[in-house]
Parts: sequence; C-alpha cells; structure tokens
Amino acid sequence: MISKSIAHKAYLIITFVITLPLCIAFYHFSDQQKKIVLMENEREIARISVTLAQKLPQNGKPLVYWRDSFIRDRSFSKNISDINAYYQSFVDEMASMHPYYRIGIYHRNLDSIIAMHPYTQPEKFISLDGPAVREMYNTGQTVVSVEDSEYDGTPVLVAISPIYHLGTVAGFTWVSKRIDNVLSESSNFFIKGIIISLLVWVVLMLVVWVVFRKLDNLLIRFANQITGKELPTAEFEDFPQLEPLFDTVLSLREQLKKETEHYQEESQTLKKLIELTPLAIFVVDRKGIVKNCNQAFLSYHPTFNRETVVNHPYKLLTDSTNREFESTVIIRALRGEEIHDEYDFFLNRCWISSAFPLKANEGEITGAIAVCHDVTEHEKLRKDMIRLDRLNIVGQMAASVAHEVRNPMTVIRGYIQSIARKTGGAYSSQFDTIIEELDRANRIISDFLSLARDKYVEKKKESLSKIVKDIIPLVESEALARHISCHIQLDEELPVLLLNSEEIKQLILNLSMNALDALDEGGLTISCTYNNQTSEVELEVSDTGCGMDLSDIEKVFEPFYTTKKNGSGLGLSICKSIVERHGGCISVQSEKGKGTVFVIRFPVN
Repeated sequence: MISKSIAHKAYLIITFVITLPLCIAFYHFSDQQKKIVLMENEREIARISVTLAQKLPQNGKPLVYWRDSFIRDRSFSKNISDINAYYQSFVDEMASMHPYYRIGIYHRNLDSIIAMHPYTQPEKFISLDGPAVREMYNTGQTVVSVEDSEYDGTPVLVAISPIYHLGTVAGFTWVSKRIDNVLSESSNFFIKGIIISLLVWVVLMLVVWVVFRKLDNLLIRFANQITGKELPTAEFEDFPQLEPLFDTVLSLREQLKKETEHYQEESQTLKKLIELTPLAIFVVDRKGIVKNCNQAFLSYHPTFNRETVVNHPYKLLTDSTNREFESTVIIRALRGEEIHDEYDFFLNRCWISSAFPLKANEGEITGAIAVCHDVTEHEKLRKDMIRLDRLNIVGQMAASVAHEVRNPMTVIRGYIQSIARKTGGAYSSQFDTIIEELDRANRIISDFLSLARDKYVEKKKESLSKIVKDIIPLVESEALARHISCHIQLDEELPVLLLNSEEIKQLILNLSMNALDALDEGGLTISCTYNNQTSEVELEVSDTGCGMDLSDIEKVFEPFYTTKKNGSGLGLSICKSIVERHGGCISVQSEKGKGTVFVIRFPVN
C-alpha cells in the first residue's frame, strides 16, 4: 500500500500541476473573451452608428436643414425645433431596436445635438470636442473609443460616424453603451468558464484518483507477493515496467531468506555455545547497564536472576559483592582499555578476566564485553601439585635415609637398654626418655614412608563395617582411658568395597586419635552409612571438642601443619593420601568451640 505521506505529497503535486495550467488557461480564456466581447460591442455600436448616419434622408426637405442658408435665415431655436421634430423619430426608431444604447445626432453648423435618445442633458453623454470627435473630423471615418460619461461618471463605449453634406462633414451620429453593460456580457462568459474549468478539474482529479487507486492496488499485490503473503501471480498489463523489478525482488527475497535462515542457525549455535560455556560472559552498554549475560554468569550470582540483572546497572552486582566498581575490568573497558587475562579475586573465588570495548563504525565506544574464567579449582590443583611435589621430595628423602637412620637408632636403642640393665636402675628415667624419643623418631620416619608411598597397594573386597569393628576395641580402650564416651553406628548391610584393610585401620585410628586429642570431655562418634543418591559408602568420625577456625580448616591436610604441641603435622596428610589411593574423598566441617566432623566417601563402583 502506498504510504499516506507519499500519496498526500503526490496528490498535492498533481493537484498543483493540474490546477496551475487550468488557472492560466482560464485567465487567458477570460481575457480573450473580454476582448472578444469588447470587439463585438465595438463592431455593433459602429454598425448602429453608421446605419443611423446612412438612414438619414439626404434629399427633399431634409436636405434644406443642412444648408448654410437655412441656418442663416432662421433663428437658432427655430432651426433646432424644426430639425429635432423631423429627426427625432429616426432616433427613437433606432433606439427601440437597440434598447441598451444611447443614440444621438449632432449638427455641426448649429453646433448642437438635434436628436437623441434617451433625452437628457446632451453634454453629459458625449464630449463634442473630445479626441474621438476630432479624430472623426480629421479622418472622415467612424471612430470607436471609450470615454468618461459626465452624466454618472461611468465609462462608456462610443462610436461616432460622420454625416456628409455636399462632400463635407456636416455633423455626426453617435452610439454609446455603458462599459459595465459590456463587461456584464463578458461576466457570463467568465462564469461559464469557471464552470467548465471546474468540471475539467474534477474530471482530471477523478482520473488521477482512479490511476492512483489502480496503482495502489497493484503495489499492494506487489508488496504481498514480495513478502510472501500471496503467490507470485501478479499481472503487469498496466505497469509492465514493474515486472523485471518484481522478478529481481523475488530472487533477492529468496536469497535473503536463505541467508537469514543461515544466520539464524549460526546465531542459535553461537547462543547455545555461549550458554553452555563455563566462562562467565556479559555485556554492558555505555551507561554500565547490563544488556545480556549467559547462564554461567548468573550461576556465580545466585541471589540474582536474568530479570534482575539484564537491563539493570552493573553497579548493583558489584555493590552486592563489596567490590570497587570503577576498578572492575568491564568499567575499565568502557573507558577504552583492553584487558587480557588479568587475575582477580571476588566471590571467594579466583578468576582470570578479559574485557574489551565495543565500538561503532565511527570508533565511538557503545559498550563493553567481559569474559571471566573461574580458575579456583585450577589454582587448587596447582597448589595440590606443589604439595605432591613436596611430598614426593619428602618420600624420596624418607626412603633414602630411613634404612640408614633406623639401623643406627636400633643399635643405639639396644645399647641404651643394655646400659640401663647394667646400671641396676640408676638413671632409669633418663634412659626411658631416650628410648621414648628414639621410638618417636622411628614413628616419624614410618609416617614419612607412609605419606610418600606412591606404589600400588593391594586391595581386596572388604566390608567397611567389619574393618571398623576390628579397630573399635583399640579406640574404645583409649577413649575409656581418657574418660571420653565412644559411640559406634554401623550399617550392617553396606556394599563391599575394594580396600586395603591395614591402611583403612590406620585411617580410622589416626582420625580417632586426632579426635580424642581434641576432647577434654564430651564424646566421639564413628558411623558407617550408604548414600543411595550418590552410590557412596560414607565413613564419618565426629567429636564435640574444641573445633577449628577457617584458617586451620584450609591448611589441616597440609604436611607438617599442626596445632598440637607435640604433633608432627603428618597424621591428617597420611589420612588424605590413604583416602585418595582408594579413589575416595575426605572433607572436614568444624566450628570453633563446637566440634569437628570428618567425612570420608568411598565410591561403590
């Protein structure tokens, strides 16, 4: 459909193009009609004037009236009276035939009007010595001109014809008509011209409307076929010029449709990739308003959702995490800075962030995009690798020196015991202390070897409940000696696991002794259960002791880290290495003053 604004402009232009020539033609026609009417009236009054002059009797008695002797022999008033009595009838007869004209006869020798119609003051109808009269005397021909009437001030069209007597101009006839009467005749033509012009204008505008209507309908069908609302069956008999355009547009439409489908598929694929990537991606405009983000970005802000993030200021997110807004990579990118792989720490996680400004074709910054990679686990793995390297070094040292150190220590211990027997009990306390420290050094060496063990350990199908039962008497006796209650909760129908019973016993014993060392009073609980949801057997060792703070929890499994006065810092590290060799995982939950819970999970498969 043709746009209303375009159609309106087209109608205005066409109306102007049609109306202006019509107005010019009408003006020209009216002017020509006025001239024609004036010429016709000039010819008419000239004809009447000449006819009157020719009808005047020129023989017999009327001839006497024009002789000079007649004029001299009679008085002026008598002459006028006689001549008027004779010629007035001719004037009246002519006036009856032409009622809208003023008619008169002038006698030159008498210098007077001898007959006229209508009868009134003659000098008000014609100037007897005016330019028209003088021209008539000079040329001897009928003269037609426009003169002012002194009677009512209205211009008149007047024709003056000479009256000849004996070859000389003895007088003249005149015929006059008011100009407004002449113009009234042209007004009739003017009105007719207006009516004809309006009819022509209306017809032309109807033709234009029909053409526009037809073109509008064709363009509607043309547009519908282009947009696919109709089958391409347009007929172009009236506008064949549109047919090649239509074919070209249809071809371009099909090409555009294929490209659009391709781009939509690519866009959907890219959108899915962005949504599935673990990288947090988000975009802001130049005002810092978040315009889009992926699911990974939302997952790191659990208190927000897409509705509360998109189209809202990014500052709301930074304020919620107590971050400095201006120093964030996305805001720095809005200032034109490009950030590549910058380490940052927020939301209690470690990130590698990159951000780039988005620019228009003119180079103006319209927004920014940021990509944040959560490398917390990577950093943790890196630290674990460092720890394993340290353990490997410790293991290598322990393995290389264990044999050399243990042999001298065994010899020393034997000599000390021999000397103690020979002294008969003298210095027995000192000897006992030496032997205890030698035994302690030997245990530390054993712990080194256990911690650094990287060789394959033999495993067989075992019931975790049975292993716990085997070690329980030792734990209970130690708890009883310290006046601490011990609670055992075992699921008798646990799935069997591939375990090394000696290492699992060492694991349980280390955790139990660690719990008993943290207790002054309260209780120790050991439980074994099966988790159906995760298909894991869970071993839990908990106490109601002094507990740990967050800094201790983060370092509790590191070698040589201990909060005990005489601890080596290897017990929990050994526990973790045992669990990892069995494909399990160990975690700790603790609160200062309330106790600690160690949970070990072994996968059934």
